[in-house]
Amino acid sequence: MTKLDILFKDLEKNAYDKSSHKYYFKEANQIIKKHFDSLGEFLEVEKKESFDWDKLLTFINQKTGRNFQVINKVVRRKYIARLKDGYTKKMIMTAIENAPQTEHHKNNGCQHLTPEFFSRADKIDMYATPVSKNDSEKIKLNLNLG
Repeated sequence: MTKLDILFKDLEKNAYDKSSHKYYFKEANQIIKKHFDSLGEFLEVEKKESFDWDKLLTFINQKTGRNFQVINKVVRRKYIARLKDGYTKKMIMTAIENAPQTEHHKNNGCQHLTPEFFSRADKIDMYATPVSKNDSEKIKLNLNLG
């Protein structure tokens, strides 16, 4: 459970009125201060641990030529887990850019390149750094694939 998860549970328990669906501002501020040294720290953590899901989905659709409609909650959690693992948004975006450019995915119409595919650590590792054609040929030879 992340620092944000703990904060939100505390907010819901102690600063939220379920009948009116409103937060109590004073109590909410006190709870945030209890969990974070400053509001700035809270905003930094929140910014680091989230994506603009619509932009991510649009980016995946543009790069793969696909037409996904949503990134579901399970997959969203996987992306957030990758950020917590130390992967950066830039690494994830680079993987999304590079994967459709490989011969394998071009030949298969990017059919395996789903939002979930790019949430996997091994796929980010594989595609976050571009592989030159010469390196690709060396890899094939070393693996006796070509």
